[in-house]
Amino acid sequence: VTKCVPVDGDVFGYEHRNTDHMLLKSAIWSDKVDMAGALTGVIDDLRENVLYKFGVDEMILVEVISFFMPFKFKIGKHICHKVCPEVMILGDTRVGKSTTAKDLSIHFGAGRYVDCGSNATFVGLVGGNADVGSSKAFTWGVIPTSNRGHLALDEYNKLDIRTIGGLTNIKSSGVAERTTNSGARKTTATVRFLTMCNPRTMFGNSKRIQAYATPLDAAIEVVGSPQDLARVDLLYVAYGVSDNKVLNTMRDSNVDHRYTREIAHYHLKWAWALTEEKIKFSSPQYVLDRSIELVESLGKIQLIAPAEAKFKLGRIAVAFACIVYSYDPINNGVEIHNDHVDLAYEFIMKLYGEYIRNAGVKTGVLPDSILEIFNKIPQQRVKHLRILSTSQTWINSDFSQIFGPAVGPNFKYEAQLEHNLMTRSRGGSFLPEPNVRDLIAEYVRNRLEKGQ
Repeated sequence: VTKCVPVDGDVFGYEHRNTDHMLLKSAIWSDKVDMAGALTGVIDDLRENVLYKFGVDEMILVEVISFFMPFKFKIGKHICHKVCPEVMILGDTRVGKSTTAKDLSIHFGAGRYVDCGSNATFVGLVGGNADVGSSKAFTWGVIPTSNRGHLALDEYNKLDIRTIGGLTNIKSSGVAERTTNSGARKTTATVRFLTMCNPRTMFGNSKRIQAYATPLDAAIEVVGSPQDLARVDLLYVAYGVSDNKVLNTMRDSNVDHRYTREIAHYHLKWAWALTEEKIKFSSPQYVLDRSIELVESLGKIQLIAPAEAKFKLGRIAVAFACIVYSYDPINNGVEIHNDHVDLAYEFIMKLYGEYIRNAGVKTGVLPDSILEIFNKIPQQRVKHLRILSTSQTWINSDFSQIFGPAVGPNFKYEAQLEHNLMTRSRGGSFLPEPNVRDLIAEYVRNRLEKGQ
């Protein structure tokens, strides 16, 4: 694993200094009348004076969010137990994901960058016995040694699925554990993760994001399952900029450079010093209400579990409040107002609303046309769908028995030709795609519980 040592090790030594406090407040809020304007001003300054990347403001914002997400926090009496926040950026090559992360790390004076190429190992990431001269010695990897900081894992799609799965407990608990010949070892590993990836190469072939019905399918291939993807706090899909005028135009910045490296460093020191007690929501009930709306709007996908929606929304709202420096003078903390929560809600809806447009079985969703056929089955016959959910192969007579001779061919057409839910095998039978039978079983269970 290639390591990048933090640019400045004093990032964990925050002390409130009134001069820096006023400079930071002025840099973000000067000439701004609302929170959205302040947020846009920070991104404009970074784009024009630090990053020099154009047409990708949204991606810049997402990477900045990854630096400002909190670890532990509470929403009223609800405690977020997932310690390590994670932002994932999925994009084709050469969209600027990696260079933006590196440049932001330099500007903030903190963070580490790792290229997870073909040589990345679990030992290098987490820890284990490594060769030291002619002997072996235990060393902790790049994740535990980035404790309390920010870690950008590039080329994340090149990690083995089992390696990614092995990081799950660390991301949830903030604790790294290894068992060696000398016994069990444990250390804290609370890290803000920024994982950057391309679509995973499958069977020697690589695909562009546009080749997928939904980018969620590409993201699931990277991490392994919809459940693994659901653990990500924010997923962003970065498409390349195709406008040559945007990419190849000489520009003189017309944005005053107020968000300098020194101010950004002080800003991050304050944000990284925030503990659970210093993160205060002005209206916890408002977060819960907006979370209900979020689940109702995006509930058809497994990307946001109902029990976790408030924490995903809350975590992003905290990041927005930190970026615009919503300073609480009582304890040098941050106060999250309802407009921060609204912005987080609208941001999630904007991104995920586009992703779920063509969501299918791989994402954990039955297509609408299939649901329409299922919903027309009378309640007393809905159990007949278990013929499909319990059979490893399907045959034409199954479709006629369940849906009737008139609708059976329609189901076959939709399932095979429109949505690729099954493939024909020898002997005229059909093999359902992975997840299809589970989703049908879930549909039957829900229909029977509701009684309609």
